[in-house]
Amino acid sequence: MQCLHCGGALEWVSANARCSRCLNLFQHQNGQLTPVVVQAPGGGFNPDFNQVFAQQLGFGPPPPGAVPRPPGPPQGAAPPPQQGGPLAGIVPEGLNIRIHGVAPVPINFGAGGVSVNQEKLENKLKDKAKSEITWLIGTIVVIGLVVVGVIGLGIYIYVVAKDGGGAKKPTAGGDDTAWDGKAPFSCGGNDTPRIKGTVANLPGKTAITVTGNCQLTLENVQITAAIGIEAGANGQVVMNGGSITATTNTAVASGNAQVIITGAKTTGKSKKSGNGKVSTN
Repeated sequence: MQCLHCGGALEWVSANARCSRCLNLFQHQNGQLTPVVVQAPGGGFNPDFNQVFAQQLGFGPPPPGAVPRPPGPPQGAAPPPQQGGPLAGIVPEGLNIRIHGVAPVPINFGAGGVSVNQEKLENKLKDKAKSEITWLIGTIVVIGLVVVGVIGLGIYIYVVAKDGGGAKKPTAGGDDTAWDGKAPFSCGGNDTPRIKGTVANLPGKTAITVTGNCQLTLENVQITAAIGIEAGANGQVVMNGGSITATTNTAVASGNAQVIITGAKTTGKSKKSGNGKVSTN
């Protein structure tokens, strides 16, 4: 048998034939050669779609020198069957075309030839596009969060380094409080007194006692006593300027208390216990 369109030689896969010259497809039924009309989506002849269909039937690449051409009127061929389409009984139902990255799209076989369900194809392409857009947006969001996290970490490290490891140093402040220095001074609770310029002469006594969460600020205060400052619990004393002349201890800190003396003249030793801290400079 020869091609009904151009007379070229045929190559066979089961009951299906392809012309080695014009690449048209045929089906052999009941001793007759019947043309197979392959219609691309939207109608018309498409060599690439024709080749895809041929590959689905089991044919390999086109032979060298072959030139695809649309099928012409067959010469002496029997008319195509009217029922079931040209491939009825030959091509199994459910034949699919797979487009890269998209789920298989069914090919329909009918009396008018071969067609692809364009609506399903368009829907699958839209779903593929939506999926890729969603993935892209998710990736951008994740990258943005990482960038924000890195920036935040950098700011935190800078602040901690600038503050000397993150330890917050007490600073002067509070409410102005009168103290004549003739009797010992004490504070507790959450008081925040500030004493300025007092001269206290209390031999044999503890001049200042701080307990609880009291935060005491001393500015240019001059103290003469057995113990200048005694702080306990969570108390805090900040002394700027002035002087402490102590016969026993300049400052005593216990519990979590802190005594910070800056720019003051001191005589005597400091004493610490628990987490208490005394610093002078």
